[in-house]
Amino acid sequence: SLRIYQLSAAVILLISITASAQTVTWDSNTSVTSPQNTDGSSPLNTLIWNTVNTNWWNGTANTSWVNSTSAIAQFGTNVPTPALSNPISVTEDIVLKELRFLAVTTGTIATGQQYVLNGNVAGRIIDFGANGLIQMENLSSGGSQFVGLGANLRLKGSNLRFQKFGSGTTFQYISLSMSTNPDLT
Repeated sequence: SLRIYQLSAAVILLISITASAQTVTWDSNTSVTSPQNTDGSSPLNTLIWNTVNTNWWNGTANTSWVNSTSAIAQFGTNVPTPALSNPISVTEDIVLKELRFLAVTTGTIATGQQYVLNGNVAGRIIDFGANGLIQMENLSSGGSQFVGLGANLRLKGSNLRFQKFGSGTTFQYISLSMSTNPDLT
C-alpha cells in the first residue's frame, strides 16, 4: 500500500542520514596483510589512487576507493614505522569528507618519509563537499618534509578546514602547490 511505501522510504532515508563515515587506510603494498606506507621499491614507484585499484584497507581486506561525501581517506598506520612513502598519483576525480595523515615515524622525520599526492593531469579534483577536513597527526610532517598536495590537484568544497591532532606541540606542515582552486569557498 501507499502507507507502507512511504514508511519504507522514510526508514531508508533515516538509515542513509545516520550512516557513519567509512575510514579506509591507504595500502602501498597490497601483497602484505594490513596497510603499509611503502611498497618497498627502490626507487619508489608512483602508486595510483582511483576507484578501480584495491589500495585501501578497510580493517579486514583491501578494497577499491568509493567516492562518497562521508568517506575518510587515511594515510599512515596506527603503528608508524620509519619508511619512505611512495608518491601517489590521483588518476580520477575523488569525492570524500576527510584526508587524514597519520605520523610517518615515532622519531625524527627523514627526507622521503613525507606523504605526497598529485594529479596525473592538470585540474584533477579532490572534492571535500561541505565542511571537509584535512587532519594532520603530530609527526605527519616535519622540518622540510611537508605533506604535499601537488600542482596538478584542485581542491573543491566549501568551508574546508585544516586541523592538527595527537599528542605533541610541534607544528605540522602541508604544501598546497596548486596555483588556483576556483571551486574552494
